[in-house]
Amino acid sequence: MRRPTLLPLLVLVLAAAVAVLKAAAAPAAAPTSDPTPADLAGLLIPSVQAVFGDRIPKDGLGGVLRAADPITACAPLKNVDKKTPWVALIKRAQKKCEYEDTTFRAQQAGAIAAIVFDFKTDSSTGDENLQLMQPSIANPGTKIPSVFISLQNGDALMVLLQRKKTPLVNVVLQPTRVVAWIGDQKPTALTLAAKAGPIGNITLTGRQVTLSGTSAEIVDRWATTMAGLRPGDTLMIAPQGGVLQVPVGSPLEVTAAIVLAGAPAGAAGSRVAAGAPQGAAVVTCAKGGDQALVIRSPGAILARMGFVGCTRAAVGVERVGRSATGTGGVVYPRERPVLLQQLTFQRHLAMAVDLEVGTAAELTDSLFKDNGGDNRNKLLTNYPQVWAHAGAALAVRNTRFLDNFDSNINFKGDLLTIDNSQFVRAQDTAIRVSYREPPALLYRGSALQPPLFSTARVKGCKFLGNTKTGGPGGAIFLGTNGVLTVSNSTFTNNSADSGGAIFVYDNSWLARMSDVTFENNSALGGWAANLGYPWLQSPLA
Repeated sequence: MRRPTLLPLLVLVLAAAVAVLKAAAAPAAAPTSDPTPADLAGLLIPSVQAVFGDRIPKDGLGGVLRAADPITACAPLKNVDKKTPWVALIKRAQKKCEYEDTTFRAQQAGAIAAIVFDFKTDSSTGDENLQLMQPSIANPGTKIPSVFISLQNGDALMVLLQRKKTPLVNVVLQPTRVVAWIGDQKPTALTLAAKAGPIGNITLTGRQVTLSGTSAEIVDRWATTMAGLRPGDTLMIAPQGGVLQVPVGSPLEVTAAIVLAGAPAGAAGSRVAAGAPQGAAVVTCAKGGDQALVIRSPGAILARMGFVGCTRAAVGVERVGRSATGTGGVVYPRERPVLLQQLTFQRHLAMAVDLEVGTAAELTDSLFKDNGGDNRNKLLTNYPQVWAHAGAALAVRNTRFLDNFDSNINFKGDLLTIDNSQFVRAQDTAIRVSYREPPALLYRGSALQPPLFSTARVKGCKFLGNTKTGGPGGAIFLGTNGVLTVSNSTFTNNSADSGGAIFVYDNSWLARMSDVTFENNSALGGWAANLGYPWLQSPLA
């Protein structure tokens, strides 16, 4: 007689309950049954550690799991316990509640760590995406480690916590996963929970190759390795000591539509270095080095890496088929931008990202901090963090620009879209948009036509404390031949000679401004928004 098989996958047991929780308009009643043998099996949940807070020890950090009250931790927690080692389970708020602020409230309530789970899946794909949690503007000083998990896995943990007759739920946070079980006895058999993309919303379809060793060894093998990769393959970087130093004048080149990412914890030679997301590598330029990485392929993906200390553009996006002098090649198809995801850029003397004429990129879940001006010594000027040249297209989402010396974005291209991003304390105009005509020859053989003006769309963004000295537009400057729309955004404590928050040049057009808040912005002329001809100036507070 065949023996019954023990189902170790906890998610299978909970799937029906989770489906009910997701489908019901009101919260479902808590289950009353005792845990089954399958419930007692361990569960491995993929996770991504936050940029802020202490690093998770190699051996993990464990405690009793408790749901935060309120669950979003957008207000001080009611369940305070500073005696028991416990881990707060927090649901990501849909708006007005930043990651670090919620985990700081968990820290104040006595939690030793926090697990944040999403409130949604990707509506277009249904994927469960893992977010890299960035610091908040307030910078409250969170010390406890925290990780992000998917909605499905967060719901599974909530169902466990809602059982009336269940033993305590225990968790151990590890650098790239959470181990969860119920009862006092840690299980010996651990099973992978519902999978979530380890690199944002990227689906890994091809082969995975890891380059490890010293910087010299990786650089020496780079060209040969790249030549053997096909579109869709993944190249993981695991440098010795966590840092890959690129020699002067020899930037690494990506010439195929691959995924290039920092190797996950546990890969040969991998180690976390300062300035990179957990499980990622830091790429630096050797002393005097100007550029670290050049991408020459539409559809390529760069993810989970940190870049530190280059004197030109740390990452350059160039046209396929261009000459060594920068001429020739064709524009990028707009449906195949280079994807830049979960990256950090710190302490660069000049630009962080440079989009060549006619290229396209999508920048998401990234951080730009303390760049430009020779690290505040003002030896270099007029180097924005992201420079998009004529004919380029750029989409920016969920990205923070903090304390950079020069402009955050200088856009001279076709279409710029910015969603849910923050621009804080730039020592120049935060976003500059000024059209420049691209060479018509680059559009031969392309379905695209050369643009006649620049279009910029800003939605759901925060502009705080940006300062333009000796010129107009503290937060946004719209120069020649531009069209601007701004919605659901706030402008606070920005300043300039004219248009403390927004300045629109005479021959450009503010097409729409809705649900926008201005507070304490200032200019020599007294206008928060100088909106161009016919000078729709408004002394907005």
